[in-house]
Amino acid sequence: MSDKQIPYRGSRYLPVLILLSLCLLLSVLVAGCSESDEDLCFSTTYTVDTLEKRGDSSLSSVNFDKFDDFFSIEEAKNAKNQYENALVVLSSNPTVAACMGNDAYKVRIMELNVKYGFLDLFLRYSATDKKVSNMVFQDYPEFQTTLNTVIKDYEAMRTDVRNLQVAASDLDQSRIPSTSEAAFNTVKSKLDDVLKDIDNRLSVLYSYR
Repeated sequence: MSDKQIPYRGSRYLPVLILLSLCLLLSVLVAGCSESDEDLCFSTTYTVDTLEKRGDSSLSSVNFDKFDDFFSIEEAKNAKNQYENALVVLSSNPTVAACMGNDAYKVRIMELNVKYGFLDLFLRYSATDKKVSNMVFQDYPEFQTTLNTVIKDYEAMRTDVRNLQVAASDLDQSRIPSTSEAAFNTVKSKLDDVLKDIDNRLSVLYSYR
């Protein structure tokens, strides 16, 4: 037998084996990340659905014809908070847009914004309504100051109502979750009612200038 050392033939395949191993490891990592993103998307969507359902439940308990009703005010505040929390959760996870689809994601954001904006408007209207009720007991200088303030408040709210109406009408309702459709339709109809109320209030208040 010759003492000449026979080189290890497998050594020439070593770079190939390393490359294959790296590719296998990368594929496992990518699959793991994809699965993790899907899990995160599912949990985020579930959380948003839960928060929105709570908000819709509180919204359905609000009597929008009574701006001074304590129970309705508290339910409106609770619904607004639930929608706000849902928006925070939804917007804090960028992967949700990818798994939901950009169009569906944008609709969901806008739908929640419309409901949140309407409840914020309702609470502001209620606060301004109290100012008007107290205004009749004020002396002239204070009365005039309050009058100018509430007129500006109502004018700002009128602009906000119109903006919300445009946003609501531009929204593709077919992409809204079926469980939230009733609440969204309620908001759309109440926006029209609030706009009429604001216009009526302003026409009366303008006469006292």
